[in-house]
Amino acid sequence: MRVLASRLGSNEGECRGRRQGAEVSDGIQEVAKRANVPEDFVRALVAAGALPGEESELELAGAVRRVRLLRSWTAAGLSVETILTWSAS
Repeated sequence: MRVLASRLGSNEGECRGRRQGAEVSDGIQEVAKRANVPEDFVRALVAAGALPGEESELELAGAVRRVRLLRSWTAAGLSVETILTWSAS
């Protein structure tokens, strides 16, 4: 997943010197950090199809909002699969 940091300022200084292959992991780490959730939760959302994989782009603020909403629903007892099934219908 590549996240776009639009409307949030540039992260060019932070990314200098990082290898390109770390882009997905860095995106997951950034989304998890900003959403205040474990990285494993974000990875599970990517695996379940709730967030785009490494070939896709998602604006950072949108990804953070989506993760927070899904985290709230899972904390209320719903599974990610149930939420995705409801959203698909």
